[in-house]
Parts: sequence; structure tokens; C-alpha cells
Amino acid sequence: MALDVVALGASKKYTDNQIKGIESEGIGEATRKNIDANTAARHTHDNKNILDKLGEEEGKLTYNGSEISGSSAGAGENGATFTPSVSEEGVLSWTNDKDLPNPAPVNVKGPKPIKGTDYFTPEDINEIRDAVLAQLPKAEEDEF
Repeated sequence: MALDVVALGASKKYTDNQIKGIESEGIGEATRKNIDANTAARHTHDNKNILDKLGEEEGKLTYNGSEISGSSAGAGENGATFTPSVSEEGVLSWTNDKDLPNPAPVNVKGPKPIKGTDYFTPEDINEIRDAVLAQLPKAEEDEF
């Protein structure tokens, strides 16, 4: 048995004899058992029963013995083409060529902005500026 150890990006292989040598240097049987348990668990997965069904035959991916590539499934044969459309009001809607349910329409413009709250025109800005300046005391007329 050989052991692969990866630490800080460096990889090193240890043979059984090297591992026994490490044990004699004080690492001990408990560490050896931990190493063995981690080595055995290295390739276990919660979905192992599914992964075990994946395979390859004649260079083609299979699942449970059946080819799963698009070429044997008639690529595009059962697919639908969804076509988007946007109205002048900004509503995005969809149609498709297979009479499948379409995604719900959504307004991509969002709510209509409110003048004076969401935006100001250059004229608005000038009017606000003039109103503020009119409220300030004038140096030649008022004393500070």
C-alpha cells in the first residue's frame, strides 16, 4: 500500500516501509489507524449508489448501462424554442413552439419614475437653486 500526502500544496507518496518508519519515530498506531480510515474514506460519497451507475462504453457516457449522450437521444427533437417579446410598456413575455407553459410576464422597466422624487430636470434644478439663493442674505443689503 502507498499513501499520498498533500500538505500546503506539496504532494508526496509514502510506501508501507516509510509509514512503518514514521511509526517507529513516535507517530504511533493511533495515527496510523487515522491515516488508514481517512485513506479508505477518501472516495466515499453520500450519492455513491448513483455514482456507481455511471460508466463508459465505447467512449460514450452511460448511466445504468444506457447511453446518456445527446446524440442517441435525438438532440433537439423534443426541445422547445422560447421566443421573448418586450412591449412598449416594458412587459417581457414569452411564446414557444411546443405549447408548453411560458414563464410569467414581467415588467423590465420597473415602476414609472416620479418627477421631483426620482429625478429632476435641469429646469427643476435651476428653480430649486434660485429659490435657495433667494432665501440667503445679501452681503450689500443685510448685516451679518
